[in-house]
Amino acid sequence: MTNDEIEQLLTQAAISNTKENFANAEHLCRKALSISDGAPVNEDEENISKLLSMPAVLQNAVALRLLSESLWRRGMASRSLAFAKSALAIALDLDNQPEIALSLSNVGIVYEHLSDSVAALEFFTKALAVQEKLGDSEGIASNHGYIGVAYKAIAEYPLALEHMHKELAFYEESGNQNNIAASFHNIGSVYLDLMDFSRALEYYGKALAMNEKNGNNVWMSNNLSSIGKIFIDLEDYPQALEYYHKSLSLVEEIGVKDAVANMLSNIGIVYSRMLDYPKAIEYLQNSLTISEEMGFKVHIVRCYINIGYFYKGAGSIQVHYNT
Repeated sequence: MTNDEIEQLLTQAAISNTKENFANAEHLCRKALSISDGAPVNEDEENISKLLSMPAVLQNAVALRLLSESLWRRGMASRSLAFAKSALAIALDLDNQPEIALSLSNVGIVYEHLSDSVAALEFFTKALAVQEKLGDSEGIASNHGYIGVAYKAIAEYPLALEHMHKELAFYEESGNQNNIAASFHNIGSVYLDLMDFSRALEYYGKALAMNEKNGNNVWMSNNLSSIGKIFIDLEDYPQALEYYHKSLSLVEEIGVKDAVANMLSNIGIVYSRMLDYPKAIEYLQNSLTISEEMGFKVHIVRCYINIGYFYKGAGSIQVHYNT
């Protein structure tokens, strides 16, 4: 395969990730790297080792980074990490500063998906320093956003809002609608944690309107799910179910397995709040099935715990009705 052919594959892979066609992006990256589709984890590890033992090639770094992105965007962060770190290793070997910055951010995102926000902050901060050195305004803005999300995860809300508003200011100036919507959503999530529901709804509503206009289904599902969470906190369960079901439809269509499992679980919890335990158990069982298929260990444990509670609740209601 010629360099030009590989470049074309990588361009198409980047576009596929942008258009939420993640399976195709993975296929194209594997083709560029000469790694077979559907390879088991141990075979992927062997292929990565071979790539790292070869002379560093920028195309390999880009392909590995895009491949890792296609995985974590579908809820496979644990499998994505090795590809992300390998991409960074090659970029560092080449001392290619733009690719180093992108790879640092990508590793940070994977750690954020793995709920290791401290590690994520480390990589995002390094990426920001490189972007500032390069004078890459958009990269600087993106990393402020990533840092804000990581600070939110560790409940450092003033710092989270500070970085998120820096990101938003840049994107509002540049007019990037997709990134403005993402910034709105992230700011809304901070206000949700702070239980400022009116502000959270305001920012989520702005984000949802923009994402609907631009057809960003992944972000729309996030917006809808977050609005549903607000209505749970407000104990308006029918409204919560409405938003959760809309979010579920989108993630099922896209094929983001971890999001599908989470939404099924969330819907089950809403039904439990409404004391409809048979429905709650049905949704939790469906969530558990997907979680076991994908190896989402933390979620598997949560499903079993909740199902146990729901069976106990259903039994209590049955006893109550029979007396």
